[in-house]
Amino acid sequence: MPTPVPGDSSAASSALPLRPRAAPPGRRRALIALLLLAPFAVAACAEVGAAVAVSSSNAAARSLSGAGDYAPAAGAYLALAARRGPLFWLDRGPIAAASGNADATVLAWADALARAGHTESALGLLDEIQTGSPPATPPAAVDRERVQILLAGVRTADAAGDRLTAVARADELAPLDIPGDLRGEVDALIIKTEVAAAPNLIAAGRPVEAVAALDDVIHRVALTSDGIAARLMLPGTLLQAGRLTLSECDFPEALGLLTRLAGDYPATPEGQTAATMLRVGQDVTGTVVQHDGTASAGPVRLAEHFVASTRGDYATGPYYSGRADDSGDFIISGVPIGGPYTLELDRTGGWVTPIDRDTGQPAYQTSIAPLTPVDLTFVVLPA
Repeated sequence: MPTPVPGDSSAASSALPLRPRAAPPGRRRALIALLLLAPFAVAACAEVGAAVAVSSSNAAARSLSGAGDYAPAAGAYLALAARRGPLFWLDRGPIAAASGNADATVLAWADALARAGHTESALGLLDEIQTGSPPATPPAAVDRERVQILLAGVRTADAAGDRLTAVARADELAPLDIPGDLRGEVDALIIKTEVAAAPNLIAAGRPVEAVAALDDVIHRVALTSDGIAARLMLPGTLLQAGRLTLSECDFPEALGLLTRLAGDYPATPEGQTAATMLRVGQDVTGTVVQHDGTASAGPVRLAEHFVASTRGDYATGPYYSGRADDSGDFIISGVPIGGPYTLELDRTGGWVTPIDRDTGQPAYQTSIAPLTPVDLTFVVLPA
């Protein structure tokens, strides 16, 4: 080992172990602080970036809506409303308002469609309004828009001369909860539309609906010119409705319409026609069979009176006759309103009245009501 020479510093330094220099205390504290604050700085940058994105999305949605591009605008607002998480804490205002803004955009879209005459599409959009608890848009606002869309629909159809569509829209308005400031406008439009549409409904083969429309007008404004016009149209409309329902074999409906006509308007020609129709005799049908179910042909009749006595039961006239064919089917036409009538069958040269063994009364009796044919179904011959 060499002997160090006095004054030779290089030799001394090579003989001693090396030690790192300590950083000054101030620099060390700054480094530690930087390390501790770095996550917060990153988060702050992210928050600012998210806030910028929210603001940009909100502005884009607003611009689209203003330009009439309602579908993408509503979609942008809904996407904004769906943003969640701590990154969006810095600017919650636009996010919190986004659902309401989406609904407002849809309402504006529906209004634009209604003004363009696309009533059905406008009504369909209202079903897309977002629901929540509480809803972003008050239900009353949606209901009001529905009323206004239907009002526009009635006017559009009426202006085009489409009375049937106009009255259909008016019918949709009738059951709604109408806002007070729109009630007068709605009532006046419904009345005007129903009076105007009644002849069109009749011409379209829908007199029953015309009766309902005229009844509504009379109920609302009986003493006005519209109410008087509706009342004048009603007898003819009732008669046509009665005849239509009768042709469709809807006997209860026809009976109700013609009975009303005859009772409410007896002095009118239509009322007198209805009274005559109500007096017309009805058909009685059935099928005669043996006990084994085979058909039986031969004369049949209805007797107006049946007498039970100790010397034997018998029926008396007037009689209304028919004949069962080879299939056993018979029809007795024009049996007068009233009864009860008793069915008799001509067998082996004499008339037989089938008797119910349990009651001792005729087995086949029927009464005739106005406008109501009778089917006795199967008539079984006595053994």
